[in-house]
Amino acid sequence: MSTRRRFDPPEVGSVVFSGFREQPAEDPHGPLTSGYAGLVGSVGSTAEEPFPEPPIHLSDTVCATPFPVDRLPGWLAEMVEAVSVTTQTSTSLAGTVLLGALAAAAGGCATVEVRRSWTEPLNLFTAPAAEPGVRKSSVFRSMFRPLEMAEQELIAKSAASRWEVQVDLEVAQAAAEKAKKTAATAGTSDALSDAHSAYAHAQSIKVPPEPRLLADDATPEAMVSLLADHGGRIAVVSAEGGLLDTLAGGRYGKTPNIEPLLKGHAGDRIRVDRKGRPTELIEHPALTLCMTLQPYRMRKLGTVGEFVGRGLLARFLFAVPPDTVGYRDGDPPPLPEWVEHRYATTLQALAETCHGWDEPKTLTLSPEAATRHLAAINQLEPRLRPDGDLYPLRDWASKSMGAVTRIAGLLHLATHGAALAVERPICGQTMAAALALGDFFTDHAKVAFASMGSDPALAGAREVLAFVRARYAADEEKVDTWKISDLHRALPHKPGSRFAKVEAVVEALDVLEEYGYAVRLSRPIRPPGAGGRPPSPQYLFRLP
Repeated sequence: MSTRRRFDPPEVGSVVFSGFREQPAEDPHGPLTSGYAGLVGSVGSTAEEPFPEPPIHLSDTVCATPFPVDRLPGWLAEMVEAVSVTTQTSTSLAGTVLLGALAAAAGGCATVEVRRSWTEPLNLFTAPAAEPGVRKSSVFRSMFRPLEMAEQELIAKSAASRWEVQVDLEVAQAAAEKAKKTAATAGTSDALSDAHSAYAHAQSIKVPPEPRLLADDATPEAMVSLLADHGGRIAVVSAEGGLLDTLAGGRYGKTPNIEPLLKGHAGDRIRVDRKGRPTELIEHPALTLCMTLQPYRMRKLGTVGEFVGRGLLARFLFAVPPDTVGYRDGDPPPLPEWVEHRYATTLQALAETCHGWDEPKTLTLSPEAATRHLAAINQLEPRLRPDGDLYPLRDWASKSMGAVTRIAGLLHLATHGAALAVERPICGQTMAAALALGDFFTDHAKVAFASMGSDPALAGAREVLAFVRARYAADEEKVDTWKISDLHRALPHKPGSRFAKVEAVVEALDVLEEYGYAVRLSRPIRPPGAGGRPPSPQYLFRLP
């Protein structure tokens, strides 16, 4: 394997890649220029120094907590490291997508029994965030290609048996048609009984569909059919996250149909009756979702009441790693063949073995793993109180130990292989690794949920500050003051956008002033002798 280390972008200031840096104790630009003397009107500001105190951090839009690659089994850790270097992406992106691939391979094939009344299936919902141009599609291809190969292998192996069943069906249908004609001609009860039996026999023959492990951006209705056709398990995989966009956009009505997703994650029974079609019944569904979301799309999710109120977002493992664009090597090393081969053959074997099980296997916890698991639950509970750090995302955090349990089961299968894993319990070391991954996702969930539109004014403030700083960096004159009216015209303000109304700009400026990033000038600059409407209020920004 290449000796080059994983690709982890450097920190920028004290907030990684969020675009908002803490300012040093001394302003590198010196005191406020004399042109602003007497114009600063913010409480606590002075004409000499408009920003006497350091700024308060706006909520970060990315999380610097690195993916704990070293807690993965060797063949998985090697793949995450190698894909990260080859694609010049964060290990958080590669690692989160890899967990989705593991869940696609084994989800629905086994459950973890924590105690008699608590079992967890092994399917996951994973959603790393990635800006356009980050090469997320390359990461998905690398991680999911072995499952596409496994799917093709399963199709080839089952072809002969499917053809046999197809022939049996056609013969039975022909016999049923012949028996019907005989009954119509003979008109005897025996002939009619024979026709009934022949028809019932033909109806009982079901030609199995080609095996499927993966689907791409299926609608909720299509997911139900896929689950029904494939033993209650399917993985919907997309590098673009179109499914949530479709649901959030109300393509199928004002209320998005998220019931299949909720039940598919939990393993609850799904029954769908549609006019003119057979009933679709899935007793123990296991739906896996793995998709990337562009950050602006992620921010929109929190505004969809159905997603929040019914707990859909609380089921996702989010990752919001720093953007790597601008820090990448133009000539990275290729993916080492031996790493790719080991990953492909091991994951493919795992998927094919799990797919061959008639019933889900039950994985148990060793005493050490159970002790670690219970200790983590007891440590988590106080953090959900109103004064705890996880209270703002208690819906997600309440489900986090279930996610940890599922991850522990997947790591157990990856460590020992499917055949051996069912013969031994999950050990303490594997549970510790799953808990470390749980800590990673908890840190990222804090940032993800904070950015999901829960506070529009704060989100607007981040956007305004990023815009002003970008203009400042590109402007040779280094303009550090903006009128509200000019700022509103410069920002995207089409109907339906965040800044469609000037009031949204004012709210964002109020937040920036409160947090120490802007100060209102008390006497707007007005040309001598100018009449008419008073000038628009003007703000001075703290800029690097």
